[in-house]
Amino acid sequence: PVVLEGLVTLVEAQLCGITASILLYDAEKEELRPAVGPGLPVEYTSLLEGLKPGENVGSCGTAAWLRQPVIVADTFTDRRWQNYTEMARTFDLRSCWSTPILDPAGHLLGTFALYSHTVREPTTEEMELTAMATDLAAIAMARAKVEEQIRHLAMHDPLTGLPNRRMFTQRFQELITESIRRERIIVVAYLDLDDFKMINDTYGHASGNLVLREVASRLIKGVRGSDLTVRLVGDEFAVAMPCAPGDELSVRTRLRSLQAALLAPIRIDGAEVIC
Repeated sequence: PVVLEGLVTLVEAQLCGITASILLYDAEKEELRPAVGPGLPVEYTSLLEGLKPGENVGSCGTAAWLRQPVIVADTFTDRRWQNYTEMARTFDLRSCWSTPILDPAGHLLGTFALYSHTVREPTTEEMELTAMATDLAAIAMARAKVEEQIRHLAMHDPLTGLPNRRMFTQRFQELITESIRRERIIVVAYLDLDDFKMINDTYGHASGNLVLREVASRLIKGVRGSDLTVRLVGDEFAVAMPCAPGDELSVRTRLRSLQAALLAPIRIDGAEVIC
């Protein structure tokens, strides 16, 4: 965020009568969301939240859809702004030039846009600054993505996707602190699978991995969002459940339900196993 805001500030300082903004692309939701745009009205940027790329979706939505720059000299008359003309009039945004931010593989990361209050196309200097800014933004965003992946791998089990022992140690301390503050208790359930080695020996490690992933899936479905579920090591799992004093009976009921879910047969290689 600091790098992206610095880019926008730098570009605006170099140009006259120009407001810059960056939208980030959420690949899972397939939508754009505002990242940086300090010169734009908050009321306007809030309207861009969840923008779906597509044809004639303003400058940024269209640029994201086409994966190429979109130059709109007049937002009041251009067909790509036909559904957003009222927005343009309200905030006096007469022209908008947007460029997609792409990683080296061509995947969409976001868009970089310049707005003007006059009807015109960008100058050569403006396009050169846009190219520089999009390149630097792509580098910063790709690096942030890699760093986030590294942080995730350091704290999660790569097989099941559950938090690992390292994250459990960190989060459990946070749960303790929070429980003391709110005068709550924590119930910790330790689980391991019976005869898991036999499953590996009989059906192979690939099937054993399938069982571990299925167990993790059942655990996730059986706990609350406030519970902490982890894979400690091998076939050992743990669940930490914060609860109010006197709520132990409810927790026991949930644990029995969780145990029943884990005891349900798992199909592997045409056979059923119970752990």
